[in-house]
Amino acid sequence: METTEFPKTMHKRLKPNYGIYYLRSYMIMLTCFLALGLGVMVVGREMESTLVIIAGTGVIAYGIATIIGWALARYVIPGSRTEVAQNAIELLALNGSEKVLDAGSGRGIFAIETAKKLSSGSVTAIDLWEPEKVRHIRHQHKFSQPSENTVANALKNARIEGVSEKIDFINMDVNHLDFDPDTFDSAICGFIIGHQGEYSLNTLKEIRRVLKPGGRLLVIDNFRDFTYFLLSTPHLFVLSYLRGTKAKRLALANWKSLVETAGFQILDFKPRRGILTIKAIKHDTKN
Repeated sequence: METTEFPKTMHKRLKPNYGIYYLRSYMIMLTCFLALGLGVMVVGREMESTLVIIAGTGVIAYGIATIIGWALARYVIPGSRTEVAQNAIELLALNGSEKVLDAGSGRGIFAIETAKKLSSGSVTAIDLWEPEKVRHIRHQHKFSQPSENTVANALKNARIEGVSEKIDFINMDVNHLDFDPDTFDSAICGFIIGHQGEYSLNTLKEIRRVLKPGGRLLVIDNFRDFTYFLLSTPHLFVLSYLRGTKAKRLALANWKSLVETAGFQILDFKPRRGILTIKAIKHDTKN
């Protein structure tokens, strides 16, 4: 694979770009609310109905408030993504020589922050960056892969941070891992399990299979609280909850059951500021 090396002087000026997830989708949503609200207001004026005009204004206000709430829940309440990744990875207490799996790497933030902690160890970062090139795909959430999440962007971020030689980026389905059993010392799942839907348990079992006995699992994801209510937008949260889908699956009790059913013993369980961090260990008694 051809690589692009950055001059050393550029490392001080360049910063990794981890993107703004789903910005286009939320801007489309805002545009729809604004258009709908303005349309209702126009109708209200033609009808000379103050009530209809107020309703249109309310639609516009709700659309704007929804986007502000999403931005707060995504980038302000939990802290920066780098801070979230760094705080979570500290829980692994890495000694520097581990082989670590980053499942669902996206633009590589967890792989990169992990690689910074390694001396002789390495990170294998996987994601469906190019699903058309993967022979076996058991599950692909249609909204789980933002368009800016490409292996080229992940590799570029790793080079900017000076850790590209410690990370191997592989296009692979998290539900069909092409690794031998007992390969990795630790595994990180950063905001990937919640997207797997009915395949969440299978994902964790597959990760457990490739972990060594006593290997550690780190799950970082959303859980059902007010922050998630804002993040998913109120109307979609209510719809999801009524349908018994993602909003219900993300309850704290369900997270505990999911991880334990997959064959892990939970060592640490921290719901804080809209982010759930779980540290667990692979049971030696199961195959």
